[in-house]
Amino acid sequence: MDFYQNNGIYREDYIKHAGWPKEDRALDAVLISHAHADHASFIHHLRQDIPIYLSPESKVILETLEETGSGSFKDYCNYSCSFQYKEKKKGDGYSRIQGDEIKTPRDLKAFKYGQPFKVDSLEIIPYEVDHSLPGVSSFIIRTSQGSILYTGDYRFHGYKGDATKWMVEAAQKEGIEAVITEGTRVNEQKGNTENDVFDRVCARSFRDFPIK
Repeated sequence: MDFYQNNGIYREDYIKHAGWPKEDRALDAVLISHAHADHASFIHHLRQDIPIYLSPESKVILETLEETGSGSFKDYCNYSCSFQYKEKKKGDGYSRIQGDEIKTPRDLKAFKYGQPFKVDSLEIIPYEVDHSLPGVSSFIIRTSQGSILYTGDYRFHGYKGDATKWMVEAAQKEGIEAVITEGTRVNEQKGNTENDVFDRVCARSFRDFPIK
């Protein structure tokens, strides 16, 4: 029974090693809203020739995570082809190829907020929003059937709360046909602000380590 189909999304070295058939790529691009693990970690498993659009800040964060992180699944900005071997110099077997020999850059495309870019027939406008790390993005995606808003993770109460408000205003002016949003805390009436966290950290620090 042929139950496997990946639509050419996943990296070809893993596909080949698993004995699954190679497929034509059915994906034109990937949009990364920000560099938190639940939004960006699976970049590692994407095939290497898929363009990835992200903010300059997200690119820097992912580069840092790739360079300093531990573990095997961290091919965010570069693609390191696995299961490659070469004959040993002395001719007594094979050794696994590692390091720069198997590394090639992924097709990362850093956008500028408010400046549209094209993916095939789609026009995409990225907007900065507030979140708990820099470079977080929402996207207005213009299609032939109307515009879609993908909010990503966002909030209004942080240091860049005004940026989130500007995104909402842009969406209102656009006339959105559909919204894709994150709903992690949709039922909460109130949350902690950055200032709340800052005040609590300072209060504990001064209590535990008083200034003399």
